[in-house]
Amino acid sequence: MASEKLVKVLIIFSLGAVGGIFSVMPEDPALIDAPFSYFDIALPIYTISWLVSLFLLFKFHPSGRSFFTVILALGVPITLGIPESKLATSNMYDMLFWLSGMIDGALLAILYLTDIKERFNKFI
Repeated sequence: MASEKLVKVLIIFSLGAVGGIFSVMPEDPALIDAPFSYFDIALPIYTISWLVSLFLLFKFHPSGRSFFTVILALGVPITLGIPESKLATSNMYDMLFWLSGMIDGALLAILYLTDIKERFNKFI
């Protein structure tokens, strides 16, 4: 029961961290005039898929764990492909970015290495 509450709290913190990232992200005027690219399509699709995966995890749906893992794995090439900003980022942005990664790592560890993995093997 404690693991279930921990997973739900981490999901809420993950949403808060990503919301904080978007609120403190610097706007680069050069990127506004940049030509339309693959990442302009991939990023919203990825964001919606990530939110769906968190919802499935929150409800302990059997496909939630696998979907969350796939979404995080797909996030690596998307993150590496985003053009780098020429503006300096703030310490708050960097801290929230790294915190988000730590929360995702903690969620993966809990989902695969604790007894909570049994919740994803069947419908309840």
